[in-house]
Amino acid sequence: TVPLDKRRSALNVLLIRQERYPSRTIGWEIPAGRPEKGETSLQAAKRELREEAGIKADYWHQLPRQIENVGRGNSRSDLFVAAGITPVQNKLDVGEVITDQQWFPMYEVEDMMLDGRINAGHTLASLALANTFVNRNPDHPIAKHTG
Repeated sequence: TVPLDKRRSALNVLLIRQERYPSRTIGWEIPAGRPEKGETSLQAAKRELREEAGIKADYWHQLPRQIENVGRGNSRSDLFVAAGITPVQNKLDVGEVITDQQWFPMYEVEDMMLDGRINAGHTLASLALANTFVNRNPDHPIAKHTG
């Protein structure tokens, strides 16, 4: 999920700083996770946003599904943008290693994408799609609450 908000008259994105054991890296990412048994993708996205970022959103929109490693696997991810953000009582998932979270203006996120501070493929693709969606759909409720 790409959480979006308007702060200081600019589009902002909430990113979490997360440690990834397999790659031995720590980086800025979007809140993400897999559905638990019986959950829809949207229900999982809402839960992960609460667990990883301590926020909830009133407005949701699903963007096109991402297919990772085309030609080498069939891993798919459902992608959402969310707006109308409010904090909630945060009970972090015990298995997560999240060291920080921060709202970044989109212009800074673009710089972070270009200079490598954001380097997780799923986050790069998600941020690019979310930014394009908001810019191309100014009358959508998501854009109205972030632009």
